[in-house]
Amino acid sequence: MKQLGALFAKDNVYSNANMMSPFIDNHDVPRFLHDAGSNGVNKLKMAMSLIMTMRGIPTVYYGTEVALDGGADPDNRRDMPWSTTRNNSVTDYIKALTSIRKGNVALRQGKQLEMWQDDQVYGFLRTTGNNNDDVITLLNNSDSNQTRTIKIRAESNMADGTNLKNLLGNDGVTVQNKTITVTLGAKETKIFAIGNASLKNSIKRPVTNKK
Repeated sequence: MKQLGALFAKDNVYSNANMMSPFIDNHDVPRFLHDAGSNGVNKLKMAMSLIMTMRGIPTVYYGTEVALDGGADPDNRRDMPWSTTRNNSVTDYIKALTSIRKGNVALRQGKQLEMWQDDQVYGFLRTTGNNNDDVITLLNNSDSNQTRTIKIRAESNMADGTNLKNLLGNDGVTVQNKTITVTLGAKETKIFAIGNASLKNSIKRPVTNKK
């Protein structure tokens, strides 16, 4: 996950990093699932949660929403499986991410600020300067549960006692001593927003990271 930190640390080379278009695959490379290895679907979900919450305008290659596989060109251009068996859990997960992005302005326009970086876990804040809009994304790339106590960025000014809701599940955390303590499951992402704001902005009930 430290590679993500190194990548985002170079954002100052762009005139506006929010205008970049992140993607996990396209017609020029093998599809994500082809190279993901074991537990590929959950890796795909985590990768999608990253590009849907990080700075920039996400690009989703057709078929990713149904977990379409495919190697190098032309195998990565398989017909869209309109009527065949598809992975509905990925479809539901991307729908949830799309709703979360649409319902939270910080994910579309906010500045991105790193909150945590180590070998297993990466986290960042998206903020517009209006604390009620702040969104925190935390990702666990390991194959085991990870617990971290993470300091709230000064740019957020989330006060002690602020309740944060995980928009991808039923859990939440409370800011204490200017920190939050979060446990992430294997290959899990949690997206936190201030409790009242998340209830107001969530367009539909997101699904959990099921297989």
